[in-house]
Amino acid sequence: MTMFRVQVFKTITGSDREWSNTYLCEAPDIDTVVAVLPDVLADEAQMHLDNVTVTRARVSDTVVGTDVFAIVTGNLIGSRGTAETGDWLPLYNTIRVDIDVAGGGRPSRKYYRSPVLESENDGGFLAGATQTFFDTAVGQIITTFETGSAPLVDPDGQTLVTPHTSNRIQMRQLHRKRKKPVA
Repeated sequence: MTMFRVQVFKTITGSDREWSNTYLCEAPDIDTVVAVLPDVLADEAQMHLDNVTVTRARVSDTVVGTDVFAIVTGNLIGSRGTAETGDWLPLYNTIRVDIDVAGGGRPSRKYYRSPVLESENDGGFLAGATQTFFDTAVGQIITTFETGSAPLVDPDGQTLVTPHTSNRIQMRQLHRKRKKPVA
């Protein structure tokens, strides 16, 4: 089995900023992973508000220096709920999901910019229904990869099994670009 990296890209209405979630999976070949991606894009779309577009997924091998990759276009609108003007928190507020690995050890961690609605926030804590929703949604992504013969794994190759959504709203920057040195 070969390890592949899957990136699912998203944008928000009114902005050219893009962000992604990255998953690692093991599969016999890249075509197996490509076959799963339309369902993964749909699973990701259900986790976001209608002001987020799940634009595409990119799968590549993890071997340095190779040019093995494929891109699957989605352009799916989020279906988790309606984002009314001013009703959602800034995008640096994220929902953290820790995913247990088979055999024990350090869980894998994912951050989702849904965005978080103000009604789901009570003093920095997520509503219980939102936690349950994300446990189920991330569980569906795990199942989608698994049934497509490309199970999700952590960097050590341990299979991801059970998601647990944190009750606290997390802060995470959109990207980590280095500042260019002054010439």
